[in-house]
Amino acid sequence: MLNSRAPDRALAGIASTIAGNSFIGGGSPGALAANYAQIQLWNPAASGKILYVQRALIYQSASGDVQLRSFATALTGVAGQASKDLGGAAGVGQVRFQLNGAILGTFMAQHRVLQDQDVEMIQHDAIRVPEGNGLDLVGAQLASTATGFFEWRELPS
Repeated sequence: MLNSRAPDRALAGIASTIAGNSFIGGGSPGALAANYAQIQLWNPAASGKILYVQRALIYQSASGDVQLRSFATALTGVAGQASKDLGGAAGVGQVRFQLNGAILGTFMAQHRVLQDQDVEMIQHDAIRVPEGNGLDLVGAQLASTATGFFEWRELPS
């Protein structure tokens, strides 16, 4: 007999969506010679919320490394994000992106991918992102396109 908590998780996810706490978003800065593509889920300072990131997926156009990093500075470009309750209020979390000549932030994890492959960077427990911090996905191959995707919940600080 299987004992699965999946139904409990599904119900918790539905309750979080109905409460207006669940969000989704992603973006891509494209590619540029001698630059790395970085995509970030940013929690602004004084937002009054903590972000709990449940999924972080990155696609890269070239074979090589992809990384998960923390970075306490907002990236420059703004991408799209939305409530999982369609028509619901926007959250405080911002999906941002940037092309940069150096990889920014503090290293957390790394995977190697084949060309045109994506990878889930969070396999189990959610990552907590406090106010004034970002969780970044990095295409660690110069001049390659990377696309990042996040799913998260926002709860009071």
